[in-house]
Amino acid sequence: MVRCSSIFDVLTSVALLFGLACGEAGETTLTKPTMKAISCLPRLARARACRRLFTTCLIVLLPSARAGSQLPEVVVTSSRTEQRQTDTLLHSTVITADMIRHSQQLDLPSLLRAEAGVQITQTGGIGSATGFFMRGAATRQTLVLVDGVPITKQDATGTVSIEHLMLAEIDRIEIVRGNVSSIYGSGAVGGVIQIFTRKPTEQLQTSVSAEYGSRTSYSTAASYSTAASIRGAADSLRYAISASALGADGFSAINSLQLPTGNPDRDGYSNTSASGSISSHWSVDQEIGMRFTQSQGRFSFDGGTSFDQPTDQHTGKTNVSVISFFSNNRLNDRWLSNLNLSEVVDKNSNRFQTAYPFSNAYRTQTRMLDWLNRIELLDNVRATAGISYQHQSLYGNDGFGDVSDFSRRVWSTQAGLEYADVNGHSLQLNGRYDDTQRNASASTGLLGYGYRVDENIKLIGSMKTSS
Repeated sequence: MVRCSSIFDVLTSVALLFGLACGEAGETTLTKPTMKAISCLPRLARARACRRLFTTCLIVLLPSARAGSQLPEVVVTSSRTEQRQTDTLLHSTVITADMIRHSQQLDLPSLLRAEAGVQITQTGGIGSATGFFMRGAATRQTLVLVDGVPITKQDATGTVSIEHLMLAEIDRIEIVRGNVSSIYGSGAVGGVIQIFTRKPTEQLQTSVSAEYGSRTSYSTAASYSTAASIRGAADSLRYAISASALGADGFSAINSLQLPTGNPDRDGYSNTSASGSISSHWSVDQEIGMRFTQSQGRFSFDGGTSFDQPTDQHTGKTNVSVISFFSNNRLNDRWLSNLNLSEVVDKNSNRFQTAYPFSNAYRTQTRMLDWLNRIELLDNVRATAGISYQHQSLYGNDGFGDVSDFSRRVWSTQAGLEYADVNGHSLQLNGRYDDTQRNASASTGLLGYGYRVDENIKLIGSMKTSS
């Protein structure tokens, strides 16, 4: 062991340690005689030797660190075209499967609560009614997509049942902050949260997990994904399926001192979810398939009014289902077409076990046909153009004879243009027109410019309109 009596000796020891690390990595070998020779040099000469040794090791180690770094994430939400996250002109965040797993969170609101610019509010514990605000915009002004399908309720609240979307079914999440009405419509003034469920994989992948904790809480999940060749490499069938169950006794969300008429019992929650997809590549760059997501949450809650009694029981059930049929087709070397037919149903019913028991029920449904085209005009210029049709309906029964039943249709067209060159300049231009039945039509636009100063600095400016 070399004794350190000065700063030079400290530097000597540090350099020797780095030298040993380099030697273990196979880059530089320091034998004991070499270390002894260095330690016997005069102080100044020893410092110079250590400085050279230290510099050599840094030169070796830094390229290795760069080589092992991950490539930038590829996102699609910010422009509806695939691009590297570092190339987007909109503030985008990606939550990967590894990040979800390492977060140790059980539900989506808990995961999103940690994101900058996203505020989550809940009336109780897991499974309770949830609201979220992105950059200050109301819940109904933040669009939530599941595999490209909007799941916003069509009632007066315009909320989303994200409290019933389980993380076991989610593969990744993309978040775009700020107004993107020119790409997704008026529901995206605050931003977009797009959830991607588990996709088929080339190789067989299976997973099973089970957890149990306090308050009789449990969580189980299982998934299976693979691809099988039917009549050759170009003609393959890919499929994935996953299922999960979660539950807990919960806790009381009321303060019995402030509301003595409330029931102080625990308000539990249970959820069963499943998702899956199947697709066939019937030819090169030609794919057709189907995806689905199903989630059912059962919960109990406190009424929170002065008319409640400590023995009252309130229970509810919410069912969220998403199903879509898609066709992805490359029409030529520069033209990719995506056609998607989908249906989203959000059903909620509540039972109030009071002195005068009653029940209510609400059901919102959105059927959508969306056709999007991505065209490579030049090597550094891409264009998007699409049209979509939505049929939105709402049925509600408040339990006292007041019934709501209405529907409306929405036609939308959109177009976009992206430019990027090798000198670091990039441009994004988007426009959208929405024609909503019984509402005024609206046109929105986006103009963004970016300049990459170097690998770490990028200057961005944008102008946007909303409706």
